[in-house]
Parts: sequence; structure tokens; C-alpha cells
Amino acid sequence: MRIHTFGCSWTHGHGPVDEIALHSWARVLSERHPKVEVTNHALCGSSLDYSVAQLGEVLKHKEESIKIFQITAPFRYTVWSQDEIRKHRLRNQNYSFYTETAIQKTERYHGGWNSNRVREDKRFHKYLSVKRNHLAEKWNFLGIHDFLIKNCDFVFYHMRWDGISNPNLPCIKDTLGQQQFDKYIHDSGFHFGREGCEWVASWVEDNLKVKLP
Repeated sequence: MRIHTFGCSWTHGHGPVDEIALHSWARVLSERHPKVEVTNHALCGSSLDYSVAQLGEVLKHKEESIKIFQITAPFRYTVWSQDEIRKHRLRNQNYSFYTETAIQKTERYHGGWNSNRVREDKRFHKYLSVKRNHLAEKWNFLGIHDFLIKNCDFVFYHMRWDGISNPNLPCIKDTLGQQQFDKYIHDSGFHFGREGCEWVASWVEDNLKVKLP
């Protein structure tokens, strides 16, 4: 059995390179189920378009697998070389994720709802995020959700964004409640520490239609 996971840093893991695996619920899944091969396509700071592109590559092979998709924030822009990403994947027993080399070669820019957060070294994206109509971003963002729901086994949010999320999709923060959600956070980016990742892994297992070996 193989599992493919997609998302941003909330799935990829966050922190120093030697700690990323500790802060990844996908890694927790691979530890719990050594007979399952987990490929984590998530990348910290990446856009929804980036994750959809990775999903598309997986779908091309038409393999039988479980696909779990964590939806990231809107107003993000990612530039990457698809061949470069494939080339620098690091395998570790039954778990694979992108190496530091691949991460460094992928440009990621975060607009968010506040254009002041845009990184100054990407003038195009700064202009785009300032001029981009919020309704255009909203309906483009939500329109992709239908594709994800159709092609993945489980689609969810780590947290929602007011007015730009699908109320019918599950959300970690909603499930936990604000108080417990805050207890699992270990930095300013709302990333979970090991305990929180253990909880997410269990939550994902409970939401899958198949029982993992």
C-alpha cells in the first residue's frame, strides 16, 4: 500500500532540517505503519497550485494509492522546476520527502491577505498580491477544491480563512477547538510539535475509508 500526502509546512514539517521529521504527521503515519510506503509531496511555504501540480504527476501513473491533501493558504506563489523536484527526493525506509536541496531550489512567496507580508525580492508577486482582486482569488482557490475532492481520498484544512474556505471540508482547528489547537502549536506559524502531529495522524487515520496495515 502507498500513501501520497500533499500540502505546505503543516504537512511537510517545520524547523531545522534535523527536526522536520519530528514535526510531520505524515512521518508519524509512516512510523506507525511500516508496511505502508508514504511519499510526502508537501513543501513548506508552497502554494495550492504547487500541490495540485504534484498531485497531477501522481495521477498520471494511475496507481492504486491513498491520496491525502491538506489545503494551504490562498495568495501564495511558487516557482519550481518539476524535474529538479523529482531528482532530489530523499528516501528514508518507507518514507520519502523533499531534500534541503530541492527546498532551496523552489522559490516561495506569501502574499496572504495583508500585502505588506510579501517578500520584497519578488516584485511581480508583490504587484500581483496588491492588485489581485480578492473575489478572483477566492473563486479560483475554491474552484480547485472540486478537483481535489474528486481525486483524493481525504481533503482537509489545517485552519480556515474567513470567506475563502469550503464549509463542508473538515478542518483541524475546528475539530480541536481554539484552546487545544493553541496547546499543540510550537511556533508563530501555527505549526504543531510532535504531540500535535501524533493527533493529526490519528485524525487522518480515522477519516480514511480503509484501515492501514
